[in-house]
This record gives sequence, C-alpha cells and structure tokens, in this order.
Amino acid sequence: MALLIPGREVIIDGWRALSHGMANMNTLVGLGTLSAYITSCVAFLFPILGWECFFDEPVMLLGFILLGRTLEKQARNRASSALEALIALQPSLARLVGDPFSEDSSSIEIPVEQVRVGEYVKILPGEKIPVDGEIITGKTAIDESLVTGESLPIAKNPGDRAIAGTLNHSGVITLKTTEVGEDTTLAQIIASVETAQTRKAPIQQLADTVAGYFAYGVMVLASLTFLFWYIFGTHWYPPSIKP
Repeated sequence: MALLIPGREVIIDGWRALSHGMANMNTLVGLGTLSAYITSCVAFLFPILGWECFFDEPVMLLGFILLGRTLEKQARNRASSALEALIALQPSLARLVGDPFSEDSSSIEIPVEQVRVGEYVKILPGEKIPVDGEIITGKTAIDESLVTGESLPIAKNPGDRAIAGTLNHSGVITLKTTEVGEDTTLAQIIASVETAQTRKAPIQQLADTVAGYFAYGVMVLASLTFLFWYIFGTHWYPPSIKP
C-alpha cells in the first residue's frame, strides 16, 4: 500500500527521470524501495534461500521522504499566505487634493494607479496610505507593523516619510507623492517575495545539478558492491564471519 498510494508519485517521477537520462533523488528513492520490496517478496516466497525480509525499509524510507516534502509544502503555503496579506495591504483608491495648504481645497478619489509623482494625497484617520510620500501637513501615528515589523505606531510629523500600505492612526495628513506603482516600498517587498518563491536559490540550483551525477554515482557504487559480494565475497572471506 505504501508503494501504490503515497509512494506512487515518487516512483513514477523517478522512472520518468531515469528514462530521459536525468536521474534525480526520486530515482534513488524509487530504486531503493522497489529493490527492498522485491527482494523481501522473494525471501518471503522462497524461505529456502535464507534471505531476510525488509518490508519495513520501503515504508520507512518513503515515510521520511514524504514527511520532509509535507513540511516543505507547509512552509510554501505560509509564504503564499504572507504574500496574499501583503497584496491585501494595497489600497485601491487615493484621495487627491489640489492645494494641501488650503482648507477649502477640494478632493477627489481616483484609482491609486492614476496617482503621479508630485501630486498631493490626503489620508484620513483609519485609512491605509496608498503611495509612498513625504508628509506635508498634519501630524499622526502610523502603524507600520506589517511592513517593517515595528509593533507600536510611529509618530509622524511634516517632513517624515510614509510608506504605502501602512495604516494612518490618529490624524489627518497630506502627502506629497514620491513613489507610485512598482516603485513603492510595498510593491518591492511583494516583488521580492514572489521572486523568492518562483526562482531557485543558487545553492539549490547547484544541488539540483549535483543530484543527477550523485544519483548515477550511487547506482554504480551499489551495483559494484553487489557484484563484489556476489562474486568474490563468498570466496575471499572465511565461513566463520559469514552469516
């Protein structure tokens, strides 16, 4: 059952890789589990041979392999959840004002994608900041925990920098936009997380390259070990140390 259900994908992938001349770790796992299972079946059906059964070995090997891959999948899912949380931080609308120093200046809500560098954006208490910018008017405290990890709201005054996606807590402020779209700090963080998920690290690329040669090396070494003991071992070693 362990080979047919949980181990089926590993064995099939290993066989496909071997048939294409690109042996991988699944190839080694598949060969190891099948060899142990077939040998154990022969030993069980023909006890006269005196071989030992190793039915537990394939189950244990597949168990360790699948446990590791399950933990890896959970880590990837947590990273995906973190990425979704970052994307959810991005506001969809921005409140544009003409003159930030005039109390009578009218405002208009537009999609955040239409905001340009140098334009003025007004943010009310409880709203998320839509763009990166410099505070021109107003004082407030901004919650930057989901971007910087700082647990307490940070006091902000005119001249301070505000980051897109953070939460305006207490005061009405007006920003002069300095970065929009893909240039904002939040967008760059999201891009970095996406890149980390889709691209392999250099050390992982090296491991994948070495794995192919390693798989063939292990198979050759195992074959030579078997041939040595089958052909020469029984003749070179005295019966006293044989099982």
